[in-house]
Amino acid sequence: MSKTLNRQARESYPFHLEIETRFTDTDMGGHLNNVSILLYYQDGRVPFLLDCLPELAPQTGWGLRLARCDVSYDGQTYYPGPIEVSSGIEQVGDNWIRVAQALFQHGQCVGQCEVILVLAEDEGQPAAFSPAQRARLEARMLGS
Repeated sequence: MSKTLNRQARESYPFHLEIETRFTDTDMGGHLNNVSILLYYQDGRVPFLLDCLPELAPQTGWGLRLARCDVSYDGQTYYPGPIEVSSGIEQVGDNWIRVAQALFQHGQCVGQCEVILVLAEDEGQPAAFSPAQRARLEARMLGS
């Protein structure tokens, strides 16, 4: 039986990273600009993925390539004040993963992001996850 997760709830995610907002990412009203929000998701996603798959550090010659990114803006984000990027694995394929993320500020979910990343060698050829890599990814699924 599959359980339904609330993707706007912090406790649904196994990984959390607090990031200080930057004044340079704001508009004249003190809101964080939409393009900067994508960078905050990336700043939260990279440490999560390196925690799951440390062997994918840039010098190895292979890594995860972004294939798709969907973002929803569910509320305003402001400077000053930290934001929290929460991340978890939603699905694992043979050579791809779907990562779900949520952005929280002052305890409220203000946005969500979902990316599909493909494992590839330097030449761009897809590579398959090893059983050990798959196990580490599955241990960081949403709700775990």
